[in-house]
Amino acid sequence: MTASVVQSTSVTCVANAGTTPTLNTTSGNAILIYILQNTGTSPTPTDNAGNSYSGKQVTGSPIVDTNDGQQWNLFLLENITGKSGHTWSVSGTQGAIAWMGVVEITGCPASSILDVNPGTAYINGGGFTNQITTSSNNALVISAVFDGSSTTATMTVGGGTGLTKFLSVATGTYASAALGWLVQSSPGTSPPSTPTWTASAGSAGALITVAIKPASAVAPTISSTSAATLSNGTTGYTITGTGFGASQGAGSVTIGTSSSVQATGAVTQTVTAWSDTSITFTAVRGALNYATNVYLYVVTNASLTNATGYTEQFYPSAVITQTLVNLAGANQASVTSITGLIYKSLPSSATAPDKVATNLSTDGSGVLSWDITGLSLTSGSTVWLFLGKDGATPLGTGIRLTPTYS
Repeated sequence: MTASVVQSTSVTCVANAGTTPTLNTTSGNAILIYILQNTGTSPTPTDNAGNSYSGKQVTGSPIVDTNDGQQWNLFLLENITGKSGHTWSVSGTQGAIAWMGVVEITGCPASSILDVNPGTAYINGGGFTNQITTSSNNALVISAVFDGSSTTATMTVGGGTGLTKFLSVATGTYASAALGWLVQSSPGTSPPSTPTWTASAGSAGALITVAIKPASAVAPTISSTSAATLSNGTTGYTITGTGFGASQGAGSVTIGTSSSVQATGAVTQTVTAWSDTSITFTAVRGALNYATNVYLYVVTNASLTNATGYTEQFYPSAVITQTLVNLAGANQASVTSITGLIYKSLPSSATAPDKVATNLSTDGSGVLSWDITGLSLTSGSTVWLFLGKDGATPLGTGIRLTPTYS
């Protein structure tokens, strides 16, 4: 999961011209606000959605131009209340020139979203350069530059900075600003090479670089499966849980021999349906042993997996085949409504069967075939079979037989 910029907008002369930046925002996202003011007290942004920006200044206090008292400010608010027609304004004493830029960010945590402390730089002439060192995978690095001394300045960034996106968000009389960002896949220096921002005619300004950490992706959990025993090639097994993801993408289901991590040589299962809370698959045994604990894992599209494997066992499929004859020895074809009971050992009085079927039938040759897979039978094991008709409880002597295993 990565944080990303959704949209941005800016206006100049916020205080005196009465204009305000406007976006249609989404609740739960974050808002980054930059403010440039000529003179006066430190400003605090307000909005029409009821969000509070008090205490949300990234640098703690403004960066102040020692030449003329201009102030550069950056505010960051996570988990906003969104609004269609979301507008912002500035409170506080403003000078003749002011500028405000607003950036909406998604894919970040609901709180504590800064990955590391921001990097800042103030210059009085020359180019703007600054770097920070990220600590999270997939951090969103935003580099914001302000120039308060350029007449209709054009902000540019050069020198192979590694910034994958660049947006000039404001230029105006004696005020200009620009924004660049990238997603850094692994911790380290960012931007990878130092960005140098320049204005067409600038003498003083500030650069603030922040890193926004991505929301922590939630690992999947398995609460249950439709069967504790699996048979190679059997379809329709289901996994129930949470955090699987709305779609499979690059996700998978695997079964291996380790209960704590995905084992080397784990066998990928054939997924036939996938949702955030349920997965359906066809069992594939591969070289996994029968009648031995194996462990099921869900691997999400984000490469996250359940911490502990869900215990299963593979057993061979088992099928009983019997030919039914009448007293004259003739095969009984197309007999329906046969009740069958299976016992894994010779039953005593009032012993519940291990498997029951009430709708068995013979085929046109008088052969009854019954798949009894799922009884945790190992190859060569025998069972006891009792048959009855039309719902009657089977009576008489059971037949001990060996199913066909595969």
